[in-house]
Amino acid sequence: MLPLLISLACAHRVAPYAPTQHLPSPALGQVFGQQDPTAVFHEALARRDEGDAQGAVDRLVWLREQGDDSPALLYQLGLAYELAGDFETALGVYQLLAQEDEQERYVLDVGFRRAMCLESLGRWDEALRAYRRLPQTAGFDRHDRLTLDLALGMAELRAGRARQGQQLLERSLAATSSTNEVPWMRAKAWYTLADVELDRAGELGLVGSQRKQVRVLEQRAAAIALAEQYLVQVVTLEEPEWILAGLLSLGDAYADLRRDMLAVPAPGDLSEEEAAHYRAVLDQRTQVLLRKAYEAYDQGLLVAGKFQIRNEATALLRQRRDSLVL
Repeated sequence: MLPLLISLACAHRVAPYAPTQHLPSPALGQVFGQQDPTAVFHEALARRDEGDAQGAVDRLVWLREQGDDSPALLYQLGLAYELAGDFETALGVYQLLAQEDEQERYVLDVGFRRAMCLESLGRWDEALRAYRRLPQTAGFDRHDRLTLDLALGMAELRAGRARQGQQLLERSLAATSSTNEVPWMRAKAWYTLADVELDRAGELGLVGSQRKQVRVLEQRAAAIALAEQYLVQVVTLEEPEWILAGLLSLGDAYADLRRDMLAVPAPGDLSEEEAAHYRAVLDQRTQVLLRKAYEAYDQGLLVAGKFQIRNEATALLRQRRDSLVL
């Protein structure tokens, strides 16, 4: 099993992880050196749970350089890099863990985390292959099965295999409805369905005849409405990460639709005065889209406040909300 995982890591073009390149400052090292190593490790986990990814990385890398070569430390270090959004480095850590985990305690976890990193890097086909190659050996239980099926469905969908991905997600979500099973993955799945729908809507350009433009507008409105239904499921599961991501995507969809509508040239048979009036009316009538975008961003910030979240998503929500002129 282990040689297979190592070969897969290499196939994903992973740069080797070199801890010495990520060491904290000497001053921090001196502070850590005055503490019990176990206390430093637990402080690293606490920092990570609080969202302080760099604080976790500093402590875990320092412990590694002090001689802690346990698989548990490397696994937690990989998670810290993921939290920091440094997915390439996380892949390198997981490759190192696969090489050093002689008892193969982290085989399934490492394979899954690696696939998720590839997803985050937009390497959908590689992520899909990684999910498909996960070992389903002894101990692979219902929780693992549901988690993997949802992950596979999302990867299929993102990789452009819409029918396969949609069917697998529908089956997996139906199997877990009215249960408390795998809520984070279910929320991510509902968010993915919504986000893909919004992406499809955004790709429909308002070009061609007026009749075609009306048809496209109806299609985009229907796609946004369907995405909103999916996002209701995300909110029901109360997983803030995916609620924020969903509201950000929804706000963008409304703002982009208004932008695209305003970019459509006025009918060519209008006089200059009539064209100006046409523009003014269109601007007024599309204000509702601007308000919907504002509400989506603002709701995201309310959710962030409720869960005391401050990260890149909240910064984007605030930036885009405040940039709108109502």
